[in-house]
Amino acid sequence: MPAVLLDADYAYIGWVDLSRLWFKSHFGFKASDQLSSATACQWMLESGKPLLIPDASQDSRFPREGNTAARGEALRSYLGVPLIGSNESVVGSLAVLSQKPNWFNQDHAGLIEILGRQAARASNSAPT
Repeated sequence: MPAVLLDADYAYIGWVDLSRLWFKSHFGFKASDQLSSATACQWMLESGKPLLIPDASQDSRFPREGNTAARGEALRSYLGVPLIGSNESVVGSLAVLSQKPNWFNQDHAGLIEILGRQAARASNSAPT
């Protein structure tokens, strides 16, 4: 739904452990997991705050062409929010990505934060 809402090329909900981001739901790619150190959301997960990267090619944390997808496309825009568990710790992330620079803005961040809270709430109340 976030990909459709924001016309994003990629989107995911992922849970994190010490080294990996496990994609529980995804749009635009087929991977089931990725090293968390290889994802744009690693900085968001460390801070526990939403992260908007307007143009990864202009951000020193990324290669000049921007972050890349599994098929080699350059991903220029990133917007991610942390998923907060019932114990108030970051358990994962909801993120959208675009091949176009400056695709997401602060209004989009507000929408994604709402969806992130709903996803975290649903996972916290899911039977184990």
